[in-house]
Amino acid sequence: MSFTALPENPLRALEALAIYRYLTAKQLVALGIAASPTVARDHVVRHLKRGRSPLIKTHDFGRWPAYGRLPHIHYLTAKGASCLCEYKGLPENSIRYPKGGVQFTRDIFHRMALIDSHIALRNWVHNNDFTVDFSYQYFDKTGSLQGQFCDTRLDLDGGDFIEPDGLFCLSKESFKLPISLEVHRYPDTGRIAEQLQKNAFAIHSQSMASKYDLGVNNIVLSVHEQATTMKAVQKRLLEAPGFDAYLPGFLFNTLAQVKDDFSTGWTFADGTPAPHFKG
Repeated sequence: MSFTALPENPLRALEALAIYRYLTAKQLVALGIAASPTVARDHVVRHLKRGRSPLIKTHDFGRWPAYGRLPHIHYLTAKGASCLCEYKGLPENSIRYPKGGVQFTRDIFHRMALIDSHIALRNWVHNNDFTVDFSYQYFDKTGSLQGQFCDTRLDLDGGDFIEPDGLFCLSKESFKLPISLEVHRYPDTGRIAEQLQKNAFAIHSQSMASKYDLGVNNIVLSVHEQATTMKAVQKRLLEAPGFDAYLPGFLFNTLAQVKDDFSTGWTFADGTPAPHFKG
């Protein structure tokens, strides 16, 4: 399939899949690539799946008890990644794609929630004239099968490490905003608080700043599916010895608010509004 024959929106869908790895029809709508899930399926996705060597493939999870039918997941093929490299003038194999297709089930909801948050973040970037210098997601790995490690890994003092759900660096002129993103779906407040305290250790160790030579420490975005869980975690952190020193670096919000309007709803652990994304 020639890229010169591709309409604009299917081409944009390919470029989006190179960034996010996996997308549903609703997420293509959130990206402004399709007007509705029906348009995404019937006009964008179908166009990219034509021929013997399709540019994308689709995984059907079927129906799950208590959830019903899950959304189809679309992803780049080797052909799609190769053609996109050629079209954009990039070195061969520089665009990643899921080489084994969709091989996950256990974390599907968490993975989709992370991608929803990533989409909302990039939409905010676009609307506020920022640039994404880099982005990494926890399901991207580097290395051989015998020695793979997560692209979001941050080493801590003392030999420990963390693997945030996402790492990003936004910039505008000389201003840089490094971000560690954590998405929380379950109400295990103790486990979440421990995870976020490790993120505080990473800030103390200047892990992200050192890894990418940024010259400035990152902030942590803690995105929760349930507002009640978020408030309980905030309370735990406020009670944790020494956390008050890191309070300005932790922002909290709900997934629903992030998807609806990324610029609003952010608060610090003590509940006061955080102004970072007001534009």
